[in-house]
Amino acid sequence: EPDTFLGHICKRLNKIPLLADVIIATSSEPDDDPIEKEANNLNVKCFRGSKNDVLSRYVEAAVENELDVIIRLTGDNPVVINEFFTPALQHHTDGKFDYTYTKGMPLGTNLEIVNTNALINSLKYNPEPNEREHVTMFIKNHQEKYAIGIYNVHPTLILPELRLTVDYPNDYAMVNILMLYLKESQYDYQLKDIIDFFHKNSWLTDINSDNFQKKSFNSYKDELNEGLKLLENAELTNVVMNYKKFLNT
Repeated sequence: EPDTFLGHICKRLNKIPLLADVIIATSSEPDDDPIEKEANNLNVKCFRGSKNDVLSRYVEAAVENELDVIIRLTGDNPVVINEFFTPALQHHTDGKFDYTYTKGMPLGTNLEIVNTNALINSLKYNPEPNEREHVTMFIKNHQEKYAIGIYNVHPTLILPELRLTVDYPNDYAMVNILMLYLKESQYDYQLKDIIDFFHKNSWLTDINSDNFQKKSFNSYKDELNEGLKLLENAELTNVVMNYKKFLNT
């Protein structure tokens, strides 16, 4: 029987000695009962909390499990690159950062490290609903309040068009093809193995390279500018021209 995304993620994480606990933090909605069932099948802890206030869900899960530091992954990113957990965490602790993120890995494989105290602190500022839905958004939006670290991964390895996140059916197809390849090594892989596979089969990146990547924006103006770029890329020049006139009135 093939692994679920959660199953693969948890099995990869269980190979990392430095992790004290693997916790699946899902919502208390009935729709997420199968996730708790899968956690039980995997013998992994499951915490259930608010559906939309994911920030509070994380804080409650961390407090209940007495966690000082959280390494955050999401269930729609099933490819877990183990080799960077230890150096990224070392960078986080050595730099005494509140929040650290990796940079330079394929879309869907970067990770975030955040101190529980920083998340608790962010709740005190009564974050906006979107800052509650996206756990670390408040910290990223208010960098003057927190010590932020960046752990850069070797950029020479990276294919910029490589999407390993799953938002669309063709993303799912892409990841399944990769997993069939990784199964040959019993899913014992490093970033280099993945990059080599896509270099040898470069056509595969065409499967999902045109997908729109959902983004969170720091301001309404930033979101408008991104929308205009998308319209320009679609060669909707009259729409762009008239919209810019409307914005300037």
